Amino acid sequence: MAVDHVLQIDVNRPGFEVAPSIENGATMRKSPEFSPEVQERTVRMVFVAKDQYPSQ
Repeated sequence: MAVDHVLQIDVNRPGFEVAPSIENGATMRKSPEFSPEVQERTVRMVFVAKDQYPSQ
């Protein structure tokens, strides 16, 4: 069964803008890049801490 149209219901209260969405042209922000030193430190911290948690 194909849907030819989508029912849109206005759920926003008066005075509030529509939230950004991909359909409305919004884009995701790029994560900041971290220096190699910070990346290496992060990997070391995770490696050291992994034995403290049984789930991994």
